[in-house]
Amino acid sequence: MGAPIRRELIFPATLGVALALPLIAVAVMAVNAALPAVGWIRLFAAPEFSSALARSLWVGFAATILAVMASSALCALAFNSARWHALARSLAPMLAVPHVAFAVGVTLLVAPSGIAARLFSPTLTGWLSPPAWQTVQDPAGLGLIACLTLKEMPFLLWAFSVQLAREDVNIRLRRELQVAQSFGYSPWQVWWAVAWPQVLAASRMPIFAVFAYGLTVVDIAIVIGPQSPPTLAQLAWLWIGDADLELNQQGYAAAALLTVVVFGLAGLIGVFARMVLPTLRRAPSGQRAALRSSKFRVDTARWQSRVATFALPSLFCAVSIVLFFVSFVGLWTFPDLLPQQWTIAAWQNVFSGTRSLRDTVLFGVASTTLALLWAVLWLEFAPHRWRDVMRPLILLSLGLPGIMWVIGMHRLAVFTGVDGAWLGVMLAHTLVVVPYSVVALSPAYLSFDARYAVASASLGVSRSRFLFKVKWPMLKASIASAAAIGFSVSVAQFLSTLAIGAGRFTTVTTEAVTQASGGARNVLAAHSALQWLLTMGVFVVALRVGQPRFFGKSA
Repeated sequence: MGAPIRRELIFPATLGVALALPLIAVAVMAVNAALPAVGWIRLFAAPEFSSALARSLWVGFAATILAVMASSALCALAFNSARWHALARSLAPMLAVPHVAFAVGVTLLVAPSGIAARLFSPTLTGWLSPPAWQTVQDPAGLGLIACLTLKEMPFLLWAFSVQLAREDVNIRLRRELQVAQSFGYSPWQVWWAVAWPQVLAASRMPIFAVFAYGLTVVDIAIVIGPQSPPTLAQLAWLWIGDADLELNQQGYAAAALLTVVVFGLAGLIGVFARMVLPTLRRAPSGQRAALRSSKFRVDTARWQSRVATFALPSLFCAVSIVLFFVSFVGLWTFPDLLPQQWTIAAWQNVFSGTRSLRDTVLFGVASTTLALLWAVLWLEFAPHRWRDVMRPLILLSLGLPGIMWVIGMHRLAVFTGVDGAWLGVMLAHTLVVVPYSVVALSPAYLSFDARYAVASASLGVSRSRFLFKVKWPMLKASIASAAAIGFSVSVAQFLSTLAIGAGRFTTVTTEAVTQASGGARNVLAAHSALQWLLTMGVFVVALRVGQPRFFGKSA
């Protein structure tokens, strides 16, 4: 007979099975859907296949490389300066802006008839009609690349800041930077040669998630283009939603091919990185800076640091302002900067049917609560080796392309009988939110000082009392932040809401994407602004809840 299972392992084992089974089932069913040969034959025979795949690769690679390099350059300019903490504090509001809302704001800002063109017309440019520029819906996907780059920068900066905030890493890097600068190298040279390879090596998973999202994005591509011709992810989504079963198989094959491409390229890049990164960890090359920095050099560095930490938050702030501004616009002819008519009709349209707002909040609260509860209990009670075993499965779900993920979840929902039901959509949101909750909560939870538990146990305090009175209150800021991130992830769900809900449930996000396909400009802006309000409101509440409590009167 085998060794008996210890009683304290039954609960974490139940938690692990409760998540592992649906995750594995989703992956297996998604792969099984793409197995029939007819889908692959039709896919490779499709005339638009090769160009759509090339466009997806172009968008995914370009957006990822630009986002990584821009985020790294911003770190190089701001790290180890007074502006770094200000930038870190501004990341949460930027992360709160949903992808679709950001894409809509950018579209309203840079479109040929957008606010940017109106600012310079007609006095500076002489434009009396919108210029014939394709700043959005361009065939090359440049608008999509720019939007993805800007939206993913806060996420990458957050990932970098998590690594740089670790006490051991922070102290080591500061010492290495000081030593390298003492030899006369500039902070810019030192960052790229010393700090950047270390941060890059520790941030492979976030970068992989950015690449997977950029290669397979659908909702932002619907908003900002390209539409004609589209990317392969957009084609796959259209084929999957068609009434023709053979076209459905073609869509499944396209989604599976994107998955293979994502993981295959990620593996090749990982091997290449392991070969290249060690060579980057060497002394900076190039001419050394003067050992005695001039006042001009110091002032220039300070100016660059201020611009770097001000530009990105200002852009997100401008996008949010544009959404609210346009949501109240009525008649607005080009090139007038201000509209001839203001109206609240768009907001009346948004709130006339409260079902989408209600479902958005209910899905978000329910899925976030379940996901956060699972993450906290798993991190608390699961043995260390079990967490190591589960981590690849959790991270794998982050990198699985959204279309492939939705295919598996839809088949699982049909198999379990929750297809088209509120419970099915909520559980689908929960499966998506859980990985983000674990990733957001793990750094603070796993670095919690174990000496508090030892001290409490020595005083005869039970474990449950220690958790409710000591540990969880001390971690409330991290728990609240993870809850805000989970809620924003749920609000942003577009594909899963449509596929699992069978079109019976509408959310603010699905309404925004629908309006982007040809609805009124002010109604589109109002739905997107409501997205922003919901997520930002939750982040504000999380910030308030996470504030430390002070007892007694200050001196």
